Amino acid sequence: MRVLIADDAALVRRALAIILEDQGHVVVEAGTGGEAVTRYFANRPDLVLMDVAMPGMNGVTTADLIRREDGQARIVFISAVVSDGLVRAAQRLGALGVLLKPLDVGQLHKFLEVENIPIQTEL
Repeated sequence: MRVLIADDAALVRRALAIILEDQGHVVVEAGTGGEAVTRYFANRPDLVLMDVAMPGMNGVTTADLIRREDGQARIVFISAVVSDGLVRAAQRLGALGVLLKPLDVGQLHKFLEVENIPIQTEL
């Protein structure tokens, strides 16, 4: 599976990338909302793990831009704080869900299995 990790925290991106790459997934990283949009359309990942609280363009705005161009984009929000507003935004944007940081590796893998996301290990 191709996964885009969009998070302004380099350590979070790298940790998630290592976990996913160890499972055979191809990972693309973005540190800003603008990078996430560019890398999404350059790589067409199967899944986007989108941090909500990024400086500049936040994750909700970034997801909205991606979904306007690709209504089939599969986006999961990741956030240290889950609010009713975030849940409503995720539903409005058709996100697959919201996962709480710090991410539990088992929770992430279970989520991927439940969503039955197709696996593709090459770009």
